[in-house]
Amino acid sequence: MNTIVEMYHVTKTYRRKIKSGKGIFKSSKFETKEAIKDISFQIKEGEMVGIVGLNGAGKSTLIKSMLGILSPDSGEAKMFGRDSFQFRKKNAEYIGANFGQKSSLVWDLPFIYSLELNKKIYRVSDERYEEILEELEQFLQIGELLNVPVRTMSLGQRMKCEFAVITLHSPRLLILDETTIGLDIVIKKNIEEYLKHINAARNVTILFSSHDLAELERICDRIMIINSGEIILDDQVKNISDLSRYSYMMIKFAEAFDGNVELNPGLQIVEYLEDGLKIRIDKQMLSEKEAMTELIDKMPVENISIEKQSLEDFIYNLVQK
Repeated sequence: MNTIVEMYHVTKTYRRKIKSGKGIFKSSKFETKEAIKDISFQIKEGEMVGIVGLNGAGKSTLIKSMLGILSPDSGEAKMFGRDSFQFRKKNAEYIGANFGQKSSLVWDLPFIYSLELNKKIYRVSDERYEEILEELEQFLQIGELLNVPVRTMSLGQRMKCEFAVITLHSPRLLILDETTIGLDIVIKKNIEEYLKHINAARNVTILFSSHDLAELERICDRIMIINSGEIILDDQVKNISDLSRYSYMMIKFAEAFDGNVELNPGLQIVEYLEDGLKIRIDKQMLSEKEAMTELIDKMPVENISIEKQSLEDFIYNLVQK
């Protein structure tokens, strides 16, 4: 199996100017911050890898260093066996990328013009172009959007078109940074199925960055978590039990209740609310259904809602270990 991405002891430091004083006493000082610190890993061809991190964790710097947009201060970054920075233009031929809401589409023209433009840029043959369009229609239903001006599309329609454009040239590597924010569940499902299809059919390597832990579990085989510039976890999703171990129940009481009750060890009160409780469920000890039954039996419950574990909670629990 070929290695697509290689990072060896990569460190990237930013130098930032800090102003102090006023008037004639004004002066400037500089401070340095290590955005990523001594990072090493490899990504093999065909892997579907989730990159997770809170804002400011170093995720964007990591991705830019992988792509060769940034040159590391120390260490080595390679893609397709070549130096990422030195060969970044050559490597770009084999990469499809989308960064959040930054568009690759021609805004004022019908979507078909964006497809035709990328067909020419990447020298896609007519035969291959038709094959890809059929595939895109099957999974993303883009046919009805071909003659629609991009500026008139909804967010979901635009994102389907973005995926069409960045995969048109059959890239070996897809990098997707927060691409599904704000999308409805149907379009998310379409995109997930398409990603799984191109991974299985063409062995496309996929790097998927998201704050949605459940989404990462559905799509990725492997998860890397970055925090304060360091990778604190790199493992197969199936080995990370804590990723979906906890969920939370928000309980609203029908009448005054002090919460003083003996609960299953898998249930922990984490917050006292004005008219209820927030309870953490350890799903290794009991199911959400069992938890709900016990809480209704022991408390004057008016309403219960379930929240999945947030990325912040997961990383906090991980760091505390």
